[in-house]
Amino acid sequence: LVELAVYAPQWAAHVNHVLGWPGLEDAVWWIQAHTKDDRSWQLQEMKELWAAEVSERTPLSPADLTEGAVDVAWFVDAYGALGAERWKIVDTAAKYAASNAGHTPAQLFARAMAGLVTRDDILERIDKSRHQDSVRALGLLPLAEARKGRDDLLQRYTRLQQFRREARKFGSQRQQSEGRAVAIGLANLARTAGFRDPQRLQWAMEQEAVADLARGPIVLVRGEVSLELSVDANGVPALKTTKDGKALKSLPAALKK
Repeated sequence: LVELAVYAPQWAAHVNHVLGWPGLEDAVWWIQAHTKDDRSWQLQEMKELWAAEVSERTPLSPADLTEGAVDVAWFVDAYGALGAERWKIVDTAAKYAASNAGHTPAQLFARAMAGLVTRDDILERIDKSRHQDSVRALGLLPLAEARKGRDDLLQRYTRLQQFRREARKFGSQRQQSEGRAVAIGLANLARTAGFRDPQRLQWAMEQEAVADLARGPIVLVRGEVSLELSVDANGVPALKTTKDGKALKSLPAALKK
């Protein structure tokens, strides 16, 4: 019956009634909302029906959903109502929601939010194969409490920005697809952390990243050369290079790399 509900979500409410599983219909539609891309429909009218159904349950646009955006609050509600054991059954049936491997991103996203995969697992996939769904999923892992969670948030934000910079060595088409994956990953991270939008996440993380400079300049010494990074009261950064106490206009060639 669960497989029927996932395969034909218009029956999900009836299956929910028969099984008496609170949250089943919401879970089925969450799976449906996160397994589709632009190649999922042969008929435009089917896409329009899908968009109409999911728009009643999420503020995310159909375009964002097909690119890997995730409604975190919707998942938390559905998962909480259904419970871990029943969610596993829905997760197993997710293959009936899409053709080929279209269900695998939704499974990865759900497992990340449920804490069934670790940050190290996701980072390994990003580092080894530049797996774009893992980039999107990095922002979905639950955050720890207090300062530990803040540090984790900054580390994930920094890794996503690093992934964006690394994309510059590839062709324009791949740069575009990886850049979009990072944008979705940051949006997912913002939702997980409770920010209204990715811009506010960026402001908070950039402020966090330079917090040490508020306590004074950072100095790096290599032999006789010192490099000092500071920020003045107006937030303007300055980089100063000295050798034996004398100012240099630029770094020596041996240290530039």
